[in-house]
This record gives sequence, structure tokens and C-alpha cells, in this order.
Amino acid sequence: MSKKIRVSKAAKRLREEAIYKYVLDEISTGVRRDGLWAKAMADANGNEGVAKSNYIKLRVQSILDDATILKTGIDDGDTPEESDNRRVERATITLMNQGYEVIYNRDQEKWRLWKKGSRFGLVRKVKNLRELERIAKKYSGR
Repeated sequence: MSKKIRVSKAAKRLREEAIYKYVLDEISTGVRRDGLWAKAMADANGNEGVAKSNYIKLRVQSILDDATILKTGIDDGDTPEESDNRRVERATITLMNQGYEVIYNRDQEKWRLWKKGSRFGLVRKVKNLRELERIAKKYSGR
């Protein structure tokens, strides 16, 4: 196996790990996609433990699907709120892939960016979604 393929596979695993962490963060803050939860419960025949595991897998796949849709430029007809949620997810995942932790404060409706492994910790406070997207674009080098 070539070095390029090994590096590509390693990068994919790291991205996937970041997405799983993002999903766990969502769950711990009470964010849940009800449609995915219903499917997870149905597939688990009502067993909540199995449903939670199924939900995590379904949610990770939905984020990967969102990324695919974004790359193809296909608009799937989201409502404005759903569109904003997807924009937040994309920016957050982009930043997580660059080694940042993104924390959202619901009370203040602001984000904080932390660089993992940095001795200084907090990188910056982010006021709104547009700024979060701008920073994600800047830090990703796109």
C-alpha cells in the first residue's frame, strides 16, 4: 500500500473520530434529531441502549451525507433553521478537523474556539454563524 493511500485512510479515520465526538457533544447538550431517533428506536425494537448506539451511527452518517451534498452543490430544500444547523455543523466539523474544539454557549448564542494542545487554550470568541463560517474557511486554508 502506498504512503499516500495510508495517509488518506488515516485522515479519514481522524475525520470520522471528530464527527463521533461532535455527535457525543450534541447528545450531551440535549440536541437530538427526532427523525433519526425514531428510526433508531424502531430498529432497536424499543431497546433504548441499542437505540442510542444506532442513533449515533445514523447521526454520523447524516453528517457525512451532508458533506456529500455540500460537495455536489445539490440543495435539498431545507427550511432556514435546518439550513443554519447544517451550516453550523459544516463549520464545526471543518474546525474540528483542523484540531479546534468548538463550544457553543446557548445562553449567549456565541461560540468559543479552543486549539487542542495549545498552552493558551482559547483562540477566540465567535459572535455569529457568518463569522464562524469565515473562520472555518480561513483555518482550513480553502
